[in-house]
Order: sequence, then structure tokens, then C-alpha cells
Amino acid sequence: MASSVAKVLVFAGSAREGSLNKQLAKLAARRIEALGGKATFSDLKAYPLPAVR
Repeated sequence: MASSVAKVLVFAGSAREGSLNKQLAKLAARRIEALGGKATFSDLKAYPLPAVR
């Protein structure tokens, strides 16, 4: 029987480099990994998104 590992996609709603939300999202991803889960951090800055006004 295969063990079940939680897989979580983590991202912040900000593309700004110094964003507190991005820092917290990275911290959450590290904690998930430390607790035995599989976390994927996705940076919105890597994707060409239209600017929202």
C-alpha cells in the first residue's frame, strides 16, 4: 500500500520582490516540506500576467 503524501501548491498574490505575502508563502512551503509533505512554490512574477487596475 502506497503512503499518502500531501501535495500543496503555494503562491502569493503579489509579484513584488519584497512582498511580505511572498515571504510567508515561501515559509509555508518550507514548513510543509519539513513536516513530510510535498510543496511547490510558484512565483507569479515568472508568468506574463496582464496588469490589473
